[in-house]
Amino acid sequence: MSITSVEKEKMLFSQEMELCVPFRFRASHKLSVREELHPHDWALTVCLSRKIFKDDLFVVNIIDMRKLIQPMVDALKQKNLNDIFSMPTCEHLCVHFMNVISHGLNMMKNADEVSQDVQLVSVEVGLMEDEEPSYSNTSKEWGSVKIMNPWRINND
Repeated sequence: MSITSVEKEKMLFSQEMELCVPFRFRASHKLSVREELHPHDWALTVCLSRKIFKDDLFVVNIIDMRKLIQPMVDALKQKNLNDIFSMPTCEHLCVHFMNVISHGLNMMKNADEVSQDVQLVSVEVGLMEDEEPSYSNTSKEWGSVKIMNPWRINND
């Protein structure tokens, strides 16, 4: 038995879809393994999901998510992260962003600004470092850390 194109479309539109929104900022930190203050370009990727049906416009409005998250990112731009976090690593920034974004998303749900079905799936923080002096546009990606939302509800 073959599936018609209408049935395929209906199946695809009843699937959970994930939207990932990227952010970038430049900030400095120092660690016990590298004690001098040094800058990095940091990358934050926030992924949200919900089940989408044919009449739905999108998972969540990207503009609304940027309005929620961008001020959190802007607060770290050009800062010494050691002044804000006791351990300014990708791991600790992941936990920080997971907490504050979860809280903000819940506030938006309570105010009916986003669908109740929208879920925060994951937060990923990565960092890059200039390979050459600041006149170069090249950078080296060191890696990233991704945390999955432990409070996410599985709707399967």
